[in-house]
Amino acid sequence: MFNERGHGMTRDWPVTLEGRAGESHDHPHHKSLFIGHEDINGVDFWHDTREGDGRIEHARTIETRGGEGRALIRTFNLWKDAEGEVICSDTREMKFGELDGVRYLDLELNVHASHGELVFAEKKDGVVGLRTHPDLRLTAAPEVGVDEVFGQAENSEGVTGKEVWGKKANWVHYWGEIEGQAGGIAILAHPESAREPTWWHARDYGLVSANPFGPVKEGGDGELTLPEGESLTLRYRFLFHGRKREQIDISKFYAAYCAEPLPPRTVCLAIPEQAPLISTDVENDVIPRGGVIARVNRQVRGQAPSDVVVKSHGLVTGEKIYADRDYRYRKIPEFLVGGDVVVSHNDDKRGDNEANYTVTLGQPGMLYLLVDERLEGKLDWMDREALKFEKTNHRVETDGDFNFLVYEAEADPGEYLLGKQTGASFYTLVAVNRD
Repeated sequence: MFNERGHGMTRDWPVTLEGRAGESHDHPHHKSLFIGHEDINGVDFWHDTREGDGRIEHARTIETRGGEGRALIRTFNLWKDAEGEVICSDTREMKFGELDGVRYLDLELNVHASHGELVFAEKKDGVVGLRTHPDLRLTAAPEVGVDEVFGQAENSEGVTGKEVWGKKANWVHYWGEIEGQAGGIAILAHPESAREPTWWHARDYGLVSANPFGPVKEGGDGELTLPEGESLTLRYRFLFHGRKREQIDISKFYAAYCAEPLPPRTVCLAIPEQAPLISTDVENDVIPRGGVIARVNRQVRGQAPSDVVVKSHGLVTGEKIYADRDYRYRKIPEFLVGGDVVVSHNDDKRGDNEANYTVTLGQPGMLYLLVDERLEGKLDWMDREALKFEKTNHRVETDGDFNFLVYEAEADPGEYLLGKQTGASFYTLVAVNRD
C-alpha cells in the first residue's frame, strides 16, 4: 500500500521474504492489509501458519472496473476449515482512488451465513486490519531490530498514543515520519458498518484493526450470531497520505465518507457444497460458441480418475486458466471467445504426475489446443489417427510470463484421449461448435 508520494505504508515482511531494514519479523499472519477473525464456528481465520488454521480462498472475480486514478474489484470468496469444509462465504468490494490528493481504499465486506448459522466469538484478534511501516510504530523494540520509531496515534474521540487500544471510535489515525518524510494511515469505519462505533485492536507495534467482536470486558461488543441465510456488512475506508499532522483533518475525510451514497448491500443464497463441473453460465455480451464438451476426465499416476471443471461458453478475457494458479486470460482471438474451456491443472507439467486427459464430446465441433509457446515445435502426439491438430496463426495471451499457441482439429461426438501433460507437453483445451 503506497501513499501519493510513492512511499510504502505497510510492513513488507512476510509479503516479501526479507522485508525491509528495521522490520520486526513477528506475527507472520500480519500480511500488509488483511481480513480474518480468530474464531468463527470454532475455526481460526486470523492466524494462517499453524496446523488447524482456516483459510479464505478466492472463488470468483465478479467485476473489475478501472479508469484514470481509480479502480474497483469485486470478488466472491470461501472461508474453509483445515479439512476444506466451507464454513461461510463473502462478497467483497475494493475501490481504489484519490481524494484531495490522498490515496484511499474503500472496503465493503459482506460475510454470508451461506452454509449454516455463524457464531463470531468474542475475541480481540479480528477482523479487518493492517500492519504499518515500522517507522509508524509507537514504541521501539531494540531486541528485534527496531531501534528508532516516529509514530503517533489518535482516534476520533481524542484518545492518543497506545491508549487507543481497546477503545470505540469512528476512526483511528497513525502518523509520523516514514523514511524521513511525513506520512500516515487512517482507518475510518462507516456509520452503516455493523456495530459502529467500532472497537479497535490497535497496538503500539503497528497493528491497527477494526473488530466488531472485541471482548466485552475490554469495552467491545462481544459475540455475534448470524442466522443461516443472512449477511453481515462491514465498511471501512483506508487513507494513505504523505502529510504532516497539521496538514490533514481526518474528521473532514470521515464526514465526506459518511455523506457518500451507499451501494446496495450484497446478499447471498446458500451455495451447494459441490459446484457442478460443467458450468453453463454465459457472460453478458458474449456469443455462446460452446456446448460441445460433455465431460473431461483427468487421471494422475497412482490415483483414481476424476472429472475436470469445464466452463461451457466460458472462454472470456479475465477468466482463470488453471485450477491451481491465479493466471488469467488477457487477450483471446474473437472466434474462440464464448467457447467451452477446460480448467486444467498447472502442476500437471511436473513429469512425475503423468496426467492423462480424456475429453468426451456430445456435439461435433472444433477442438483447439492452447499450447505453451515456450515449447518448441508440434507435440508428438498431435497426429494421432483420431485427431490431427494443425498449427494456426493465432495466439492467446495471458497476464503471466507466458502465452499460448493455438492448434486446431475437427472432431465428431465421442471420447478422445489426449497426450500426457508434462513439462515438454503442456496445454489446455477449448471447444467451439461448428455452427
